[in-house]
Amino acid sequence: MSESQAASSPSASPQESVRAELEEARRDFLTLLASLSETDLQQKSLTSAWTVKELLVHIVFWLNQTPGVVRIVRTGRGIRSIPTPLFDWLNLWLTRVAAWRQTRQSIQASYERAYQATLRLVESIRTDEWNKGASFGGPFHGEYRTIEIIIRSHRTHLQEHTAEIRQSLSRL
Repeated sequence: MSESQAASSPSASPQESVRAELEEARRDFLTLLASLSETDLQQKSLTSAWTVKELLVHIVFWLNQTPGVVRIVRTGRGIRSIPTPLFDWLNLWLTRVAAWRQTRQSIQASYERAYQATLRLVESIRTDEWNKGASFGGPFHGEYRTIEIIIRSHRTHLQEHTAEIRQSLSRL
Protein backbone atom coordinates (compact mmCIF):
# COMPACT_ATOMS: atom_id res chain seq x y z
CA MET A 1 0.00 0.00 0.00
CA SER A 2 1.41 3.42 -0.94
CA GLU A 3 1.67 6.22 1.62
CA SER A 4 -1.17 8.18 0.02
CA GLN A 5 -3.34 5.07 0.03
CA ALA A 6 -2.51 4.50 3.71
CA ALA A 7 -3.51 8.08 4.48
CA SER A 8 -6.86 7.72 2.74
CA SER A 9 -7.67 4.10 3.58
CA PRO A 10 -10.55 3.77 6.05
CA SER A 11 -8.83 0.69 7.53
CA ALA A 12 -5.49 2.43 8.06
CA SER A 13 -4.53 2.88 11.68
CA PRO A 14 -4.03 6.43 12.94
CA GLN A 15 -0.30 5.69 13.13
CA GLU A 16 -0.16 4.60 9.47
CA SER A 17 -2.15 7.53 8.15
CA VAL A 18 -0.38 10.12 10.31
CA ARG A 19 3.03 8.70 9.34
CA ALA A 20 2.05 8.91 5.65
CA GLU A 21 0.86 12.49 6.11
CA LEU A 22 4.10 13.46 7.83
CA GLU A 23 6.14 11.87 5.02
CA GLU A 24 4.14 13.76 2.40
CA ALA A 25 4.65 17.00 4.34
CA ARG A 26 8.38 16.25 4.57
CA ARG A 27 8.63 15.76 0.80
CA ASP A 28 6.68 19.00 0.24
CA PHE A 29 8.89 20.94 2.67
CA LEU A 30 12.14 19.66 1.17
CA THR A 31 10.89 20.33 -2.37
CA LEU A 32 9.91 23.86 -1.40
CA LEU A 33 13.24 24.49 0.34
CA ALA A 34 15.23 23.19 -2.66
CA SER A 35 13.25 25.43 -5.02
CA LEU A 36 14.20 28.64 -3.22
CA SER A 37 17.21 30.76 -4.10
CA GLU A 38 19.22 32.69 -1.53
CA THR A 39 17.44 35.83 -2.77
CA ASP A 40 14.07 34.12 -2.27
CA LEU A 41 14.96 33.30 1.34
CA GLN A 42 15.43 37.02 2.06
CA GLN A 43 12.18 38.05 0.34
CA LYS A 44 9.56 39.64 2.61
CA SER A 45 6.22 37.92 2.87
CA LEU A 46 3.28 39.79 1.41
CA THR A 47 0.94 38.62 4.16
CA SER A 48 3.01 38.43 7.36
CA ALA A 49 5.86 40.26 9.05
CA TRP A 50 8.36 37.51 8.20
CA THR A 51 10.79 36.78 5.40
CA VAL A 52 10.56 33.51 3.50
CA LYS A 53 13.46 32.13 5.57
CA GLU A 54 11.68 33.11 8.78
CA LEU A 55 8.53 31.35 7.57
CA LEU A 56 10.53 28.17 6.96
CA VAL A 57 12.09 28.39 10.43
CA HIS A 58 8.62 28.97 11.91
CA ILE A 59 7.34 25.78 10.20
CA VAL A 60 10.27 23.80 11.58
CA PHE A 61 9.77 25.32 15.03
CA TRP A 62 6.18 24.07 15.27
CA LEU A 63 7.12 20.57 14.11
CA ASN A 64 9.95 20.59 16.66
CA GLN A 65 7.51 21.60 19.43
CA THR A 66 5.00 18.85 18.60
CA PRO A 67 6.49 16.10 20.83
CA GLY A 68 6.62 18.47 23.81
CA VAL A 69 3.05 19.63 23.27
CA VAL A 70 1.87 16.01 23.06
CA ARG A 71 3.77 15.21 26.29
CA ILE A 72 1.81 17.98 28.02
CA VAL A 73 -1.50 16.72 26.60
CA ARG A 74 -0.68 13.19 27.76
CA THR A 75 -0.54 14.52 31.33
CA GLY A 76 -4.09 15.84 30.96
CA ARG A 77 -3.10 19.48 31.13
CA GLY A 78 -3.72 22.04 28.46
CA ILE A 79 -1.40 24.74 27.26
CA ARG A 80 -1.47 27.81 29.47
CA SER A 81 -3.35 30.76 28.20
CA ILE A 82 -1.02 33.45 26.94
CA PRO A 83 -2.72 36.66 25.84
CA THR A 84 -2.92 36.63 22.04
CA PRO A 85 -0.94 39.87 21.54
CA LEU A 86 1.90 38.50 23.69
CA PHE A 87 1.80 35.13 21.90
CA ASP A 88 1.94 36.87 18.51
CA TRP A 89 4.83 39.11 19.60
CA LEU A 90 6.80 36.16 21.00
CA ASN A 91 6.08 34.08 17.90
CA LEU A 92 7.34 36.89 15.64
CA TRP A 93 10.50 37.72 17.56
CA LEU A 94 11.54 34.23 18.63
CA THR A 95 11.23 33.15 15.00
CA ARG A 96 13.27 36.12 13.79
CA VAL A 97 16.02 35.45 16.31
CA ALA A 98 16.03 31.72 15.52
CA ALA A 99 16.27 32.44 11.77
CA TRP A 100 19.02 35.00 12.03
CA ARG A 101 21.99 32.66 11.41
CA GLN A 102 20.12 29.85 9.70
CA THR A 103 21.19 28.58 6.30
CA ARG A 104 19.34 26.37 3.86
CA GLN A 105 21.42 23.44 5.17
CA SER A 106 20.74 24.18 8.84
CA ILE A 107 17.01 24.62 8.17
CA GLN A 108 16.94 21.26 6.41
CA ALA A 109 18.92 19.57 9.21
CA SER A 110 16.60 21.07 11.84
CA TYR A 111 13.58 19.88 9.89
CA GLU A 112 14.98 16.35 9.63
CA ARG A 113 15.64 16.21 13.40
CA ALA A 114 12.13 17.47 14.18
CA TYR A 115 10.62 15.07 11.66
CA GLN A 116 12.45 12.06 13.14
CA ALA A 117 11.44 13.07 16.68
CA THR A 118 7.81 13.37 15.56
CA LEU A 119 7.94 9.94 13.87
CA ARG A 120 9.28 8.44 17.13
CA LEU A 121 6.42 10.15 18.93
CA VAL A 122 3.84 8.70 16.49
CA GLU A 123 5.22 5.20 17.09
CA SER A 124 4.86 5.67 20.86
CA ILE A 125 1.18 6.66 20.82
CA ARG A 126 -1.17 3.95 22.02
CA THR A 127 -4.50 3.40 20.28
CA ASP A 128 -6.39 4.82 23.27
CA GLU A 129 -4.34 8.05 23.22
CA TRP A 130 -5.12 9.41 19.75
CA ASN A 131 -8.34 11.09 20.94
CA LYS A 132 -6.90 12.35 24.20
CA GLY A 133 -6.74 16.13 24.11
CA ALA A 134 -6.60 19.40 25.96
CA SER A 135 -7.72 22.99 25.64
CA PHE A 136 -5.32 25.53 24.23
CA GLY A 137 -5.47 29.14 25.33
CA GLY A 138 -4.16 32.33 23.81
CA PRO A 139 -4.75 32.64 20.07
CA PHE A 140 -6.47 29.24 20.05
CA HIS A 141 -9.35 30.64 22.14
CA GLY A 142 -9.73 27.59 24.37
CA GLU A 143 -9.93 25.25 21.40
CA TYR A 144 -9.81 21.56 22.31
CA ARG A 145 -7.22 19.65 20.30
CA THR A 146 -6.59 15.92 20.34
CA ILE A 147 -3.16 14.36 19.98
CA GLU A 148 -4.12 13.32 16.46
CA ILE A 149 -5.18 16.88 15.53
CA ILE A 150 -1.99 18.32 17.03
CA ILE A 151 0.25 16.05 14.96
CA ARG A 152 -1.82 16.37 11.78
CA SER A 153 -1.73 20.17 12.09
CA HIS A 154 1.83 20.16 10.75
CA ARG A 155 0.65 19.37 7.24
CA THR A 156 -2.01 22.10 7.29
CA HIS A 157 0.45 24.58 8.80
CA LEU A 158 2.97 23.77 6.06
CA GLN A 159 0.32 24.14 3.34
CA GLU A 160 -0.79 27.54 4.67
CA HIS A 161 2.74 28.91 4.77
CA THR A 162 3.70 27.33 1.44
CA ALA A 163 0.80 29.23 -0.14
CA GLU A 164 2.02 32.41 1.57
CA ILE A 165 5.56 31.85 0.24
CA ARG A 166 4.31 31.14 -3.28
CA GLN A 167 2.15 34.25 -3.21
CA SER A 168 5.05 36.35 -1.96
CA LEU A 169 7.39 35.07 -4.66
CA SER A 170 4.54 34.83 -7.23
CA ARG A 171 6.52 32.50 -9.44
CA LEU A 172 6.41 29.10 -7.76
